Amino acid sequence: MHTDDISPAYYWVPMYLSPENDFLGYEGKRMIGRVSRDERSQFLGTWSWSNAIGSNTSQDQICQGYAATKELAVLATENHDRDTIRSQDLKE
Repeated sequence: MHTDDISPAYYWVPMYLSPENDFLGYEGKRMIGRVSRDERSQFLGTWSWSNAIGSNTSQDQICQGYAATKELAVLATENHDRDTIRSQDLKE
């Protein structure tokens, strides 16, 4: 079955120590990434995002970036995961 047949159900869980500023994203039981507010002075107020490539989180490739809002960081993480899974389906 290809991923075009189903749509991923992403959800985000706040981290315990900073529930307003740090979240882990999941698709089912698979962790897809993390978004958090960056507190370093040069990026103050921006949100950083990162995720493992595709469905194999043991791979060493990580994609990451910055966004102006939490919503944009979440969208970047989910879009990257979705695009990577689609490209893996094309290889099969």
